[in-house]
Amino acid sequence: MQRGQGGPNDVVIVQGLRIPLRNWSPVGILFGPCPPGVALGDKLAIAVEIRNAALTLDFSADAEVLRITDGLVAARYACSDTAIAQRIKSYFAV
Repeated sequence: MQRGQGGPNDVVIVQGLRIPLRNWSPVGILFGPCPPGVALGDKLAIAVEIRNAALTLDFSADAEVLRITDGLVAARYACSDTAIAQRIKSYFAV
C-alpha cells in the first residue's frame, strides 16, 4: 500500500503531545518519538494534522498500537468521519 512521508509540519497529537508524523497510509500511521506510557496493543484517541503542498487536513481517529521499534510507534487507525476518510482514500489513489 502506498505511503505518504510526513513533512516538517505534519504531526500526530497523542495525550496532548504534538509528535512528528513519519509516514502514513489510508490505514496505518508511523510517528515518534513514542509518548510516555504508550505500549503495544494500546488503543489511542489521536488527532492528525497534515500540512503539505498537496493536502491540508485535520482529523481525529482511533488507533491501535501494532509495533514500537526504535522509539517509533506504528499503529492502525480508523477515521470515523466518512467525508475525511474519502479524502484520505482519494489522496492515496493518485
